[in-house]
Amino acid sequence: MQLNTPVAESLRIVLAGNRNAGKSSLLNSIFQRDIAIVSDVAGTTTDPVSRKIELRNLGPCVITDTAGLDDIGELGKKRTEKSLEKLLESDLVLFVSSLNREITQSEKDFYNFIKEKKLNSLLVYTFAENENKKVFEEKNEFFKNIDFIKTDNKKPIEYYESLLLKIENAASKAEKEIGVLDNLVKKGDTVILVCPIDDAAPKGRLILPQVETLRDCLDKNCKAFVCQVSELEETLNSLKEKPELVITDSQAFAEVSKIVPHDVRLTGFSILFARKKGDYGYFVKSLEYLNSLKSDSHILIFEACSHHRQDDDIGTVKIPALLRKKISDKLVIENVRQFPEDLSSIDLVITCGGCMFSRKMMLNKLSGIFERQIPVVNYGLFLSWANGLFPRAGL
Repeated sequence: MQLNTPVAESLRIVLAGNRNAGKSSLLNSIFQRDIAIVSDVAGTTTDPVSRKIELRNLGPCVITDTAGLDDIGELGKKRTEKSLEKLLESDLVLFVSSLNREITQSEKDFYNFIKEKKLNSLLVYTFAENENKKVFEEKNEFFKNIDFIKTDNKKPIEYYESLLLKIENAASKAEKEIGVLDNLVKKGDTVILVCPIDDAAPKGRLILPQVETLRDCLDKNCKAFVCQVSELEETLNSLKEKPELVITDSQAFAEVSKIVPHDVRLTGFSILFARKKGDYGYFVKSLEYLNSLKSDSHILIFEACSHHRQDDDIGTVKIPALLRKKISDKLVIENVRQFPEDLSSIDLVITCGGCMFSRKMMLNKLSGIFERQIPVVNYGLFLSWANGLFPRAGL
């Protein structure tokens, strides 16, 4: 099993339903072993719990069990909000409903939520061994626009194949992320990846955007060359033909741009991920706003993951320093890993590449920003602008 596949590149399946609807039992059925506690006590699952699994025709998946939609009290409300957040980031929702319990208002509300948000969903009826036909008819009538399957909690193995087939079919409808280099290179092209090994580089490995880009080069049958900035000129001179594309760490734009000929396409890993993980068109349009920032503008720098920050961290040190140098030392710059509820004072958001998130997760994080039409750029696009390399470094 390739369970080392990054979560961001795995299919995300989320189980949702009322307390004691059989979500944890369903999770155990999918994994074919006991990984979740099953109890008759309502509210056994409190916080979302995620597990990795390799599913036959789907490949690497992350399956998340959530708290009951009908959870009660102030704490229950917070748990439900957390569950809904996971659902908005999912590729497939398994809506779990018991066949021996009447339809509830929380189930009706959730079904309407699924329709409103246009979530890719499969209805899984549990406790088929105790099915109440009247309950099934009522639920089937209300949930008529969603595909379903029945499962028997006492005979999970007998239902496993049909359940898996239904999940595979439903999951195949999920939106697929584009490849890192889709429509940028073709078979046989030469691509150079410039990967600086400095204090910010993780020990003994490449960072995720570099790994994914290299793998996509191989998938597209390209000839990939990997080097540091100090070896770039030698690498270029060793080639019989000019490379189709040079991709660099965005922090090395200034050095690399002086070495790469102007008739060779140049871009950055972060810019590639602006297209893969975000709304590239919105980001590019937002670059225009950088020239009209005021001396006291309020800027949020958003980091999606919780990596350990270095002394010369790009988000907390380098980008703020560039902003103050190019615009004003009076700028209000705030580093966040979660957006505040009140965005009314925000003039610009600069976000990381989102390599640890799926595209759907990243867009969901930025949805409030988009709704308020606040300009957003990512690290790579900002650095290309700051170094005078846009639109040259654009896609």
